[in-house]
Amino acid sequence: MNIKKRKGISIMNSRRKRFLVLCLACLFALTAFTGCGSKENGKTSNGGGSKTAKGGKEQVTLDFLMCWNGASSQFPEDMKNNPISKELAKKTGVTLNVQTITTDEGEKLSTIFGSGEVPDIVNAPYWDTNPGSSGDFIRKAATEGLVLELDPYMDKYPNVKRMMTEGVSESYKKYDLEHPDYNGKHYIIPQQTPRTDADVTQWAYNVWVRQDILKDLSVEPESIDSSEKLYELMKQIKSGGFKDINGKPVITAGTWGNGWNYSDFMRSFSRDTVSDWRNLDGKITHWIFDPMEDKKVLFMRKLVSEGLFDPEAYTQTDTVAKEKIATGRVAVLNGHYPNLRDFMRQTLYKTNPEMKYVPVGPFLDADGKQVTAKESRGRTGSPAIFLSSKCKNPEKALEFIDYINSDEGLKLVTFGIEGVHYNMVDDKPQRTDEWQDKKENDMTAYVNEGLVFGDNFVGADPRKGWWPEKEDPDYEKAKEVTPLEFYDGTNANFIARDYPDRQEYESNTAALDYGKEFMRATFEDTDEGALKILNDYRKKLKDAGLDKFIEYMQKEIPKVKDVRY
Repeated sequence: MNIKKRKGISIMNSRRKRFLVLCLACLFALTAFTGCGSKENGKTSNGGGSKTAKGGKEQVTLDFLMCWNGASSQFPEDMKNNPISKELAKKTGVTLNVQTITTDEGEKLSTIFGSGEVPDIVNAPYWDTNPGSSGDFIRKAATEGLVLELDPYMDKYPNVKRMMTEGVSESYKKYDLEHPDYNGKHYIIPQQTPRTDADVTQWAYNVWVRQDILKDLSVEPESIDSSEKLYELMKQIKSGGFKDINGKPVITAGTWGNGWNYSDFMRSFSRDTVSDWRNLDGKITHWIFDPMEDKKVLFMRKLVSEGLFDPEAYTQTDTVAKEKIATGRVAVLNGHYPNLRDFMRQTLYKTNPEMKYVPVGPFLDADGKQVTAKESRGRTGSPAIFLSSKCKNPEKALEFIDYINSDEGLKLVTFGIEGVHYNMVDDKPQRTDEWQDKKENDMTAYVNEGLVFGDNFVGADPRKGWWPEKEDPDYEKAKEVTPLEFYDGTNANFIARDYPDRQEYESNTAALDYGKEFMRATFEDTDEGALKILNDYRKKLKDAGLDKFIEYMQKEIPKVKDVRY
């Protein structure tokens, strides 16, 4: 499910999957991720030892854990012998032994830290260090000596050092990258961060509907500008007798794995906010008390009770979700464009291009404004790389990451080998027709060539500004429906992190899970029953001390200039 804990409270948040074609670096997403160590989900090379190649660098195989559920398709079937891995081994002496995961990221981190068997290099969620989060597990492991301190190495690896300072906000540095528990030491290498505003990925999250169904119903995509209008469209689809490519009745609306990203359906009940705090008619409060939460619960309950939303969607695996989506069986879908595009090009669009999914909207939010994607100038959380304190060869691991983030390395992992995968045209790399076609229409071959996995090591990324991708009209349309909007100022969440009794409050709320309660509420038989679950949850937060927390925020927020709620 698309849920994440913040400050001991679970809230809907799409950042985990955003990495997931969140790590699919926006350009190359397929929709799956990796891990490391043993062969948990394929894609491994021979591990162990080091040797020196003839006339070359010392060779070492390092274990790499891509700790993201659902990311294996970014990695070649043969991690050792694809052209890009071979070139990286020649340049750095490093070959990766890669493992992917099919479990929750937090569970995987708990397992490796609990056993003390931490792979040499790990890429994992580090959105924040709030209790119960993946970042919190990493923070604890660092303070317990399981994560390598990076300071002794930084001057030798300038590109890695830049990753730790560019494209990240001051708040992210203060509270997470330089957490007080680190005592001035550095353990985390932020990943998937931009070098400039031009390098920020615009994911284009939207609600998507099969265009053949819209045409059959004579519905213009632009006419669906609210959740209620989407609901009316869903009713038409349910009664319309539409089929997938195998002749099975369509599921009216569904999601990708674990409910990602059902919150897109509720866009009309969202606000123009970036934090957990609200200023409602001049009164500062917490999002849980926003009346829009009541409307969200009742809207999703309506979809479930009327058979308009796949009841399996909240908990289905990514594999199950893709089996449905690949045949066009889900009429109304969600998520971001790169993920949708790259998966569909390999499946549904090959045989049934008329079933292409198109975005509906733009949607208007609860205040009548167009829904936009919000980005701070500098990430406030990110995917992150860290090294095990028992890393077989920290210098080689850092050399590998540093090389990938050099001008030469970025060109290699993005375009491949000059004269084979691309040629220089007007001093810029341009893929050959063969490899541009594979990127667009045969992602399996593209991935197996090794042309995607390097994205998982890039930070302070300049590539969108340096080498703009070939224009994709469908992507441009999706961006117009949900445009990107930068914001300045202080995110109210960071003010909350200075609350003196925060640790006690987080301890009191650590076992609460709003995601599960929200899901349970949507399966209730009545609106009254659903709202009772919501209000019971609110009471638990109040009992845990939320009123006192709110009082603190009401006093502190006015002291800070240009606060963003």
